[in-house]
Amino acid sequence: MLPFRRVPLAWANLVHNKVKLAASLAGITFAVALMYMEMGFYNALLDGMVGLLCKFDADLILTSRARYTIGFKQTFSRRHLNEALQFEDVLAANPVYIETRIARWRALDSRLQVPVRVVAFRLEDNVFTDREIKARSAALQGPNTALFDRSGKASLYGRPRTGDVTELSNRRLHVIGEFGLGADFLNDGNLVMSDRNFLNYFGDRRRADPQTLPVDIGLIKVRPGTRERVKAALAQALPASVEVFTKDQFIETERQFWLRNTPIGYVFKLGMALGFAVGVVICYQILFSEISSYIREYATLLAIGYRRLDLVKVVLLEAFYLAVMGFAGGTAVGFVFYKANQSITSIPFILNPCRVLLVFAFTLLMCVSSACLVIRKLWSAAPADVF
Repeated sequence: MLPFRRVPLAWANLVHNKVKLAASLAGITFAVALMYMEMGFYNALLDGMVGLLCKFDADLILTSRARYTIGFKQTFSRRHLNEALQFEDVLAANPVYIETRIARWRALDSRLQVPVRVVAFRLEDNVFTDREIKARSAALQGPNTALFDRSGKASLYGRPRTGDVTELSNRRLHVIGEFGLGADFLNDGNLVMSDRNFLNYFGDRRRADPQTLPVDIGLIKVRPGTRERVKAALAQALPASVEVFTKDQFIETERQFWLRNTPIGYVFKLGMALGFAVGVVICYQILFSEISSYIREYATLLAIGYRRLDLVKVVLLEAFYLAVMGFAGGTAVGFVFYKANQSITSIPFILNPCRVLLVFAFTLLMCVSSACLVIRKLWSAAPADVF
């Protein structure tokens, strides 16, 4: 049989009963949307936890070896950054300070004090790749000033605008600009300020010797092509209490921590697997019902000259059509779900082309796998069934 004669048959089998087709597509759309949802939570966890790290402008990153995740407070001496500057290929060694434990933001609407993550840096340093932060860094020279994360959870922090005045840890704070970062599974919002203002708000740092001031993250810039060599040299020269990463390694280490040491990553992976399994069952039931209802018709096709392989191709094409249509519907539902969740939680739900293609691949595999299971029923069709 010629391909152009088989395609209409597969399509006609699906669309001859519009109500049944709609019910079938609803089931597959549900399975696809479920995979999108679980993948969305899974990636939101990872994207949110490394969002701040991705904005750092660095080739290498220094951190305390005891700091197993960026959300855990563990500092090292600023003296080690000065030591790193002694290496010929090191262009800059910039300290970054992070406070989450005692930082409290006075919400503009409720006037309640809510936790916030505060990130501080020396204004003369190129610490961030974010254009908004870089463009507004000069304004942070004023006392008691900060940039507010407009992508944070508005239900907690309100919606401050440039020029608003509130409080941070019971001290007046002037909002002189905004930037976009978003929440994660530990922090609902962020502030960025200068290191001078940071020391004024958090007294435990203020009492330290300036040359040994505790640093949370050290950002190292090196000459092009020397990153690995400098990394090895720093790892050998610095004490064992300080660990050296490339930026990519540090981001991957953070991802792996949340995947391996918490149940969150496992739960969302399991959820996506269950979505796939649900889709296989739904698609199997759809195709099995269709073949069982028309087994005599398939037997008739065999009697008039169709090969069994031709009928197998018809079923596979039906599965492909179901996959494409169900994927389209599921993608639309997933897109709405992502937008709604990002709006409610302020956690980044990113639907990029790679993730869309991954879900399509799973959808196609889901439907084709179901078709392969159903083919056993089709194989039992025989011309004698016509009589």
